[in-house]
Amino acid sequence: KNHTPWSSYEVEYSTTTTVSSMLGGYTFPASLSQFQSTTMLQALQGSGGPGVTGAAKILLRAGTAAYLNADVEILYPYRRDTTGFGGLASLKSLITSALDSQDRATMLALAAELDAANNLGCPLS
Repeated sequence: KNHTPWSSYEVEYSTTTTVSSMLGGYTFPASLSQFQSTTMLQALQGSGGPGVTGAAKILLRAGTAAYLNADVEILYPYRRDTTGFGGLASLKSLITSALDSQDRATMLALAAELDAANNLGCPLS
């Protein structure tokens, strides 16, 4: 969210691009439908909270950051729509499956994995 312009990404994204659009037109489950119009910037600013809704906020924050990081082809383990390093499933598949599960523990576990990848560090610095 701090690296502008967003237009520098391989696929055009902006602060107003919805997470649903980022995920290829994903439709959130009814219990999470409040996130259908959440923008990528709003997701990056998400704080979490209790229950499934809080876990979804945490996952959307980590997942959106991962999606943006997957644009850079330097040692990032995940890919947006294809298999990542070591056979990791695509971000799109992982994130939508976790959201579809509507299970707090599943969402938080994936968010933790993505957060770890998002904090691997930059080999250029």
